Order: sequence, then structure tokens, then C-alpha cells
Amino acid sequence: MAYEALLAEASYEAVVIEYIRLSYLRHARPAPPLRVLDTHDVMSLRSRNFEHFGREHFLRISLLEELGIMDGLEQVLAIQETEHALLRDALPGRSLLLPHTLPDLTPADTTRAVRRIVFVGGDSPMNRDGLRWFLAQVWLAVGDLGAELHIAGRVCDAVTIPSGSGVRLHGEVEDLAGFLDAADVGINPVFYGGGVKIKTVEYLCRGLLSVLTEEGAYGLHGGEGQAYLVARSRAEYVAHLGRLIRDPHWRRRIGEGAFRFGRSRFGQPAAQAALRHLADIARNASAAAMAPRAARPAGAFHAPRDPQRRTGPHRHARGGRSLGCRRRPDRQHGIARAHGERAVPAAPVHAGSDGTSD
Repeated sequence: MAYEALLAEASYEAVVIEYIRLSYLRHARPAPPLRVLDTHDVMSLRSRNFEHFGREHFLRISLLEELGIMDGLEQVLAIQETEHALLRDALPGRSLLLPHTLPDLTPADTTRAVRRIVFVGGDSPMNRDGLRWFLAQVWLAVGDLGAELHIAGRVCDAVTIPSGSGVRLHGEVEDLAGFLDAADVGINPVFYGGGVKIKTVEYLCRGLLSVLTEEGAYGLHGGEGQAYLVARSRAEYVAHLGRLIRDPHWRRRIGEGAFRFGRSRFGQPAAQAALRHLADIARNASAAAMAPRAARPAGAFHAPRDPQRRTGPHRHARGGRSLGCRRRPDRQHGIARAHGERAVPAAPVHAGSDGTSD
């Protein structure tokens, strides 16, 4: 196939394969010494999360099956801390945390009054369901506090908004950065999904005040209450938004914490160490390939602890009052990047998706 032809054209030290669904490319020959899987999401956890809420995921795979596939590669990349911890335990020495990163951004002005609350999302089931829940259960209680809700992305096609509701649909916007820069508060009311929520990262890196569900904050650690707010029920969502609208001192404290947290976790320096380490692994693997070595036995991964993240009963309240949320169980040295049938020499390693699709 075209991918094997490309591998044969040059001597690569490593290849990065995107997503578990393309993991069959690990069998391509001639194989570089280092084969890396960029997971984006641990798909078995994501699939189980969808199933919990009665939604069908495009890929159905068990955790042990997924780990067995990963065990056939030399290195895996995790996009966030929760999934990195799982893979690190199951595949000792072979999981590398490579977060989604953004360049330095101007921090939001949290001293001004809250006039513009925003949500950005593609036309995905998790965005549709989360937004509909928010409009029916939360917005009715906060819509008269002086702020408007502005929604961007193709998720706008999935909702009908009555006039006078204080909600504006923008559809797909050409200048997403400008849309977010004009915001005062960002929301992420999704209650199932996987990986890391890019819209949440966008909020944090701007120092934008944000109110998230547990799923919207999945993979974040150490910032709840200081950098972002997590709502575990309708009442908490209403209370968090109400206080942000009314309390300027709290807004400033949370906004400053958000900017610090976003830059430390998702600024470009956060990925540089991981990329340097990956380049070192590639060079070492290339050198080791020149010497004889014993084959690693199949099935060398460790059975993980139960990754179920639910710690108590959470219900998806269809028209009810509780949230359906769950605590979620490039180099210049010859790295090829496999995406479909293509590999791109010397392409940068990048984990994540664009900000309007998650």
C-alpha cells in the first residue's frame, strides 16, 4: 500500500499512528524501530461512557482488547492525566503524556460585568444532548440575570431558540478566537464523551471563567474551585453561574487561577519536554535496532485497576433535575506520521482535535 511505499523511501526512526482505529498500520513493513500510537482518547472508556447514556459509539472495543493492541507498539501518547495514569500502570514505561497545547493568549478581562456566556461545539451527540439539557434545566433559571448566551458551531443546527430567550445562535464562526475573546464566561455542559475537551482547554488558556460538568472537566486535576468550577447538579450549575454574574471579586480570583492553570498545563512548554523525550526514545530505539535483542513476549501489559470512574449514583435526568455526568473511569530526526494511508516525514506530534468538534 501507499504507506508501506512511503516507509520504503526513507529510513525513519519512528512512526506516529493516529487513533486506535488506525493501529493496523503497525504491521506495515519496513517497520521503523519505534512505533508510537497517538491515542487522542482511550476509545474503550469512551465507548463505555456512550453506552452508559444509551448512545452508540462508532467504535466498540473492550479495554483489554485495546490494551492488547497498544501492547504491540513501543510507545503510546496520552492527551490527559487520567488516561495517562491508566496507560502508565498497564504499559509500564511506554505511556507518555503529551497534552493539547495552545500558544500564549491574552488573559480575559474578569473585572468587567458578565454580559456574554458562550458555548462552542460541533454537531456531535454529546454537544447536542448537553446543550439541550442546559437550555431546559439551567438557562431558564439564570437567563434573567443580565447576561446573554451565545452559541457557536454546528451544534446550533440542533436547537431551536424562541425569541426573547436571551440566546443567540452564531453557527460556524470564521474567527473563533475573536468569539472567545469577547466572552465573559464559558460553559461545557456535556455529560458523556472522552479524552480532553478542547473547548475547556481554550477557556482555561484564556483565563476565561468556566462552569463545567464532571465530564467537561474530565482529565483535569488540581484546579477545581480555583481555576474552574464543576457543577454536579442543576442546582450547582445555577448557583455557580449566578455567583459569577453577581460577585466581581470571585470572578477575578477564578479568572486569575484559570489563566495560571491553563498556561502551566496546556502552554506550549508543557509539550516540549515530552517531545524531547520522544525524540530521545526514537534515537535510542534506532541505535538498539542495530544490535541483536530478545523479542518482548506478547501480552506484556499489566491488567489495569478497574478504570470505572463513577463513585456514586449519577442519573441522566431526562427532564429531571440531576446531571447525567460521571467521573470518568515532529521531530527533525525522521519521524513519520501515519494518518489513514499517509505518512508525513518530520511532522510535529500533535494530540487533539479542533475546538469546534469536541
